[in-house]
Amino acid sequence: MAEADESPESLRGYGGGGSPGGNQAALVAAVRGEIADHGIEASPAAPSVSDELFTLGQSLAFDKELSGNRNISCLSCHHPTLASGDARALPLGEGGSGLGVDRVDGEIIPRNAPHLFNLHVYDTMFWDSRVEPDGGGGFATPAGDQLTPEMEAVFDFGVVSAQAMFPVTSPEEMRGHPGSNDLADIPGDDFTAIWETLMNRLGAIPEYVDLFEDAYPGTDFDDMTFAHAANAIAAFEIAGFEANDTPWEAFVAGDDDALSKKELRGALAFFDSGCASCHSGPGFSDFEHHNTALAQFGPGKGDGPTGTDDFGRQRVTGDADDMYRFRTATLVNVAATGPWGHDGQFKDLKQFVKHYDDPIKRLNKYKIHKHVDNEELWELELDNADDVIDALTAAFADSEVNNARRIERFLGTLTDEDSLDGADLVPDSVPSGLPVAD
Repeated sequence: MAEADESPESLRGYGGGGSPGGNQAALVAAVRGEIADHGIEASPAAPSVSDELFTLGQSLAFDKELSGNRNISCLSCHHPTLASGDARALPLGEGGSGLGVDRVDGEIIPRNAPHLFNLHVYDTMFWDSRVEPDGGGGFATPAGDQLTPEMEAVFDFGVVSAQAMFPVTSPEEMRGHPGSNDLADIPGDDFTAIWETLMNRLGAIPEYVDLFEDAYPGTDFDDMTFAHAANAIAAFEIAGFEANDTPWEAFVAGDDDALSKKELRGALAFFDSGCASCHSGPGFSDFEHHNTALAQFGPGKGDGPTGTDDFGRQRVTGDADDMYRFRTATLVNVAATGPWGHDGQFKDLKQFVKHYDDPIKRLNKYKIHKHVDNEELWELELDNADDVIDALTAAFADSEVNNARRIERFLGTLTDEDSLDGADLVPDSVPSGLPVAD
């Protein structure tokens, strides 16, 4: 029996006007009309990566040698068996052990761990885009001119390569705190010394010297910088987490049978609700920054009167108009990459979609214990809803959602099932000899 919301009459208003009815051909035509109106094209394939560069990047991504206390790797919070995330609202970083929901101890990281799927379509990196093109062929990053033109010339994968330079510099994520190790004792703003110390560590492991020189033929290890390591990590992530084999991509490429009637209706609901205003382009993101009235919780980034707030993009630009704005998340594999939101504010995707039906009301009624499983975060919710609402991006003041259930169904068509089976991306061992398991 058809669900109550699937009758032809219920389709009125979806897809920009006239109802396409229950006919498959009419639904297909309506969705293709939306695709044309929004200029949607098939997503580009990931760039090719040499086997040698992939192997080096894979080893580095899983090797705890890159952390100050040798107790966490890059992929501890972006694990292939956890949809390239950690299944937590906020990650547990340096000092923790275990993976995903089983991870214990460790410092609470202020923002949700983003997934790694289809990074090759990204224009900026991090929730606040603090790594982005500078408009002159280089990159604007927290390191300023310490990220030299010579380093930037190594980057084959743009902002993705540049991004991989920075988790190793964070005390909470990987580096540790002063007094605990050699990396942590370096001043936090001395990126050059941190990167050089890491390369000295890697250079003391003969297998790494061989891997680097195989990945970059013609260049001696002694002439390399941490940019070569970051570029290799980016290569592994881009090649390993490509996710273009989805029903939606098949439909965009011309397969009229790739989506069911229910999924086509979901697509029409998605477009009619205005979701594509921000979720557009190959990754379903405009890579712009918006304040969508999401609750704030966690340790924060040092902002506000208590230092436990997080002002988002404003931290990068210094512009008050960017207060509480965060970059639009991509939607590739979105059904598998929860919790959702820049703090992991929702463990249920449909509830997250519903948030955009009157975000102000939803924020005022938000109850963290209903949406976040990690109990240690409940007492860290900020009482700042009025401040968030005062800075709300105007487009969300009166936004509406036309059937969250249908939209959730459509979002499922953005899933590349094969890409979620990432166990084969986990190496059996790494050159340092440190354990890989967690």
